Amino acid sequence: MIEPQPEFRVLRWDFIETIANNELSKIVGIIPIAGYLILFNDALLQSLGFNDIAGVTKDDVSPFWFTGLAKLRFTFFGSLFVLVANVTFRLRAPPVLGEAKSDIAFSDQVVASYSLSEIVTLENSILGGAWTHRTPLLCKDERFMFSLNKVGPRLAGFRYKNRLISDKEEYIRACAREWWVGQMHTRWWARRVALSTGLLGFALLAIPTIDIAQAVLQDLLYWI
Repeated sequence: MIEPQPEFRVLRWDFIETIANNELSKIVGIIPIAGYLILFNDALLQSLGFNDIAGVTKDDVSPFWFTGLAKLRFTFFGSLFVLVANVTFRLRAPPVLGEAKSDIAFSDQVVASYSLSEIVTLENSILGGAWTHRTPLLCKDERFMFSLNKVGPRLAGFRYKNRLISDKEEYIRACAREWWVGQMHTRWWARRVALSTGLLGFALLAIPTIDIAQAVLQDLLYWI
């Protein structure tokens, strides 16, 4: 009996997209801006006035955990890591993720718009010996298991799509969902690069924000 071998959802392309290809990660213009600011940090630090933001005078001890230059460097390297994650995702993520965001949505699309030959090709790719099953939809359902073991492809003998959908729609949907989930497991290294650099990048970007927020909060609590 074939056992499905799914990976943790956080390691799949559909989850990684939320980290590496969200709206913020697409705004990569911050990188050259941050780099320019770091190169000319002397003038910048005077104009930024982080201490003024927190209500601190020159004679007071700075409430910030990090210097202004350190915060700029966090911003620069954080943006750089997010850029690497976004580029990796755009170059290596499966194209089908742009067409359907879930296996169920993809199965609807296959039934509605895929041609007969495309559906047959999709089934053949799943039944190939190199395919690793990621869901129990086919390898655990007794109605479909024989396709994997003895009979082989079930869809090649049909000449008309309407008849195919009428007779085998549930099986086609199971194949489509298995194939989509399988695509979310492709390119092992690229997935890990996109996820790790994206998480690291956003963590670095969060540090300056947290530092400024806690300093301002200290000033507010002082006056309460």
